[in-house]
Amino acid sequence: MSTLQCALVVSRFLHFASCMFVFGASAVSLWLREMADQPQHRVVETVLKGAVILCVISALLWFACVAAAMAGDWSRAADPDILETVLFNTEFGTVWGWRIVVSLLLAIAAFWGLPQRPLVLTLLAAALLATIALTGHASMDIGDRGDLHRATDAVHLLAGGYWIGGVAMLPLALRGRDAEAALRILNRFSAFGIVAVVLVLLSGIGNAVFIIHGWPHLLASVYGEILLAKVALAGVMVTLACLNRWVLMPGLRQASSLAALKSSIGVEIVVGALILLAASVLGTVAPPAPM
Repeated sequence: MSTLQCALVVSRFLHFASCMFVFGASAVSLWLREMADQPQHRVVETVLKGAVILCVISALLWFACVAAAMAGDWSRAADPDILETVLFNTEFGTVWGWRIVVSLLLAIAAFWGLPQRPLVLTLLAAALLATIALTGHASMDIGDRGDLHRATDAVHLLAGGYWIGGVAMLPLALRGRDAEAALRILNRFSAFGIVAVVLVLLSGIGNAVFIIHGWPHLLASVYGEILLAKVALAGVMVTLACLNRWVLMPGLRQASSLAALKSSIGVEIVVGALILLAASVLGTVAPPAPM
């Protein structure tokens, strides 16, 4: 993998991760209203602002990488003609232009609207995350099939954002809480988290139906290897989520169970990050063509 390809993967990963965290964390914050006057809320607000800044910076880096890839050389990435071509004459540029506007609105909501307008922050984060579907493999399909593929991918992104972003938010939300308070927070998260997991799995299957044209040549391709690694990681994350919900949470009033749960959540966050890394690489690799 070239330096340019590595930079593209890194920019995509940072953008995916920051967008998912902002959406998941802000969505979770909507039902954590009791945090408003507690130290945890100030920590969450600070981390959210940092993630929003990363959304904007990573979007700019992503655009620069695409421009460099189109020019074939890093030295021409800032060439005005190249930038103009990417921005105004490519589908990626058009989508990116609208998404950078949403990113800036998100920054305004985070720095001047939070916590007064948490719903606005969540909706803007949802729009920013869902429109990533317009930049990937789904954007190559046309007609009704293309619309359905993009809608499926958007659901996949939003459900994954609540799950991964929400899980990443939990250590902040649980910080300094006793077992009773932690259990209330986890029960609330799990109620929506189960729905998110189901939607991730169903939309993931839907995306596979659109992209995969046959298993034999998929398994023999780089794309297939990365996809299978992503599926395996998702299986690990589902297993951890089930362990947390049905094994560790019922015994949460015991100190050992709370410590084990926090450790399991930490592992789940790491696995979620690896899934996003796999997705970032997949977006730069062409799926095998139908035979």
